[in-house]
Amino acid sequence: MKNRPRFKRVPAALMAALALVGCATSAVVGPTAPVAPPPGRPNGDPGPHSDAVPALILPAMPITAADQPARRTIQASEPASGAAKAFTPVAPVADPAVDARILIVATSRDEVELGAITQALDAMGTPYDIWAARERPGQLTSAQLATGTHGRYQGVILTTGNPAYDNGGTWTSALTDAEWQALWGYEAAFKVRQATWYTWPTPEYGFGPSTPRDTTTAGLDAKLTPAGAKVFANLNPQAPITIRYAYTYLAKPADASTTPLLTDADGNALVAVHQSTDGRENLAMTFDSNQWMLHAQLLAYGVVGWVTRGLFLGERKTYAGAQVDDFFYPTTIFGSEADYRMDANDLLATAAWQRAKRTDALTAGLKLNLAFNGEGANGSISPDPLTPTARLLGGEFNWISHTFTHLDLDTATEAQAKAEVTRNTTLAKQLKLPGYGPETLVTGGVSGLNNAAAMRGLYAGGVRFVVSDTSRPGEDNPSPNNGIYNALQPAILEIPRRPTNLFYNVSTPQEWTAEYNQLYRTYWGHDVDYAALLEIESDTLCTYMLRGEMDPWMFHQANLRAYDGRHSLLSDLLDKAIAKYAARMAMPVLSPSMLELGKAMAGRMAYDRAGVTATIVPGKSITLTAKAAALVPVTGLDGSSSTAYAGVPVAHVSLAAGQTLTFPLKK
Repeated sequence: MKNRPRFKRVPAALMAALALVGCATSAVVGPTAPVAPPPGRPNGDPGPHSDAVPALILPAMPITAADQPARRTIQASEPASGAAKAFTPVAPVADPAVDARILIVATSRDEVELGAITQALDAMGTPYDIWAARERPGQLTSAQLATGTHGRYQGVILTTGNPAYDNGGTWTSALTDAEWQALWGYEAAFKVRQATWYTWPTPEYGFGPSTPRDTTTAGLDAKLTPAGAKVFANLNPQAPITIRYAYTYLAKPADASTTPLLTDADGNALVAVHQSTDGRENLAMTFDSNQWMLHAQLLAYGVVGWVTRGLFLGERKTYAGAQVDDFFYPTTIFGSEADYRMDANDLLATAAWQRAKRTDALTAGLKLNLAFNGEGANGSISPDPLTPTARLLGGEFNWISHTFTHLDLDTATEAQAKAEVTRNTTLAKQLKLPGYGPETLVTGGVSGLNNAAAMRGLYAGGVRFVVSDTSRPGEDNPSPNNGIYNALQPAILEIPRRPTNLFYNVSTPQEWTAEYNQLYRTYWGHDVDYAALLEIESDTLCTYMLRGEMDPWMFHQANLRAYDGRHSLLSDLLDKAIAKYAARMAMPVLSPSMLELGKAMAGRMAYDRAGVTATIVPGKSITLTAKAAALVPVTGLDGSSSTAYAGVPVAHVSLAAGQTLTFPLKK
């Protein structure tokens, strides 16, 4: 690939920090100012009455202009783009069948583009194979791609337009001419589309002359064309897409065989589809990306949908799961000895805010999850207008047990743990909290997960789902949208939950900014005000939404104080995060109950383990097979088990172990 400088490879430890680049609306770039804010990670839930400062894990600085490597100029010895090689046309196969699987062709497994591609596919649960060309030189043959009229892949994604490597100062193509012929022959014979994640815009991909652009210090705004709005229907078609922190090539379409999907103000096509004279189709993006970049997160789903023609295993949804701990209990506020417990007006204001959000189609499903401690509503606090108000407004929220007394379960006995659950369940019945069940629990301080006695007691009390803390070793998602079955009680699933920098012990803007600045003043080199703090922390939540994460988020009851009679810290934060999301995306936001979330995550885990395969006869049928029982998500399959999400049908097909089912495809 010509002139292919890129951003620096990013250590895994920076993932959390770089995620925040995603939704940032503005940022100061330079060696002394972070591109994006630090996502401090409070470990666990300190619990009511605690004045302890949460432990934080501060990441290293995100990528800045100073981190960018020197820009490489084109070498005469570098091979031309693969698209420039001659291709002998191949006749289409009559009545082909292709497996619902994507082939990713890369030079090696450490390419930054590969991380962007696999992150998107893993989040959706879409099967793929990686062909790292340097590991298997010369072995990409027709026999690897198809047998007779059966193709092994429904789509191909190239990490770059020409997978190549620096071979001792000489740039060498990672694919031989014969391998290119085999790949293109397969695409032509089976009418399989190809997407090129990052390419120099060559004439063979349908582009005219190009000029380079480094978007490190200044982003490049682009807009979807009418054709692009159809391919990227998940996006807000009116919103600009900003390419930033990635090397970019600017080129116009060469002729009518190239359809621009994303263009800048000068008409340069940054994303375009080109149809070759032999019928092959390629979607090319002329900018680089890694998995933490905003443009990659926005465009990935549309690229997958295009390359698969809209029918693929897996699904992509947006979640906003706010869990509010310590409901009914007071909290000792930062910087004081005073306790604050939500009152009836706070809950009324929260319900009014939530109702207003639900009038918008994008957030019609928004619903807070309140994790309650029953002791606080059992006559231990008087007067207590909050409890009757909660009974009155119970149907407005999802309810989760947070144990009766917020007991630390790390040292609890089996009987104590069971009592913490059963006493809360009894109270929930007395209060007639709609939808509550004993199956879900947020343990006090996220404790007890490593205590065998406590886990036995929780199971005996009816618990089947608890939360873990993604900031703790061993408690993060083992893979995207997967939880962890507890090692001591495998019948209980741990749902990884993300802590936030909206601290448990703050209830007003002044309190939050005071604690935040105490913790982060040295990191930033200055104090931030409330508006800046909301910008910082909403970036984090917006990024989780853009990535399609199921993981819920941790907050606390003091965060719902109606500090001015209408607004709370949590409502302000969610308003900002949702506004950033809505400015870019058109996919509805879901807020399932913890029971619904747990079942969905367990189903996703079963699907990932089930060895599901699918074969598509284009325009006619799709056949599904599973080695183990699973509920299989199929995007684009419209049938009796389908529901529409963001205008796209998604089927959930129940398969028993070894079962095969075939479904017709609608024309």
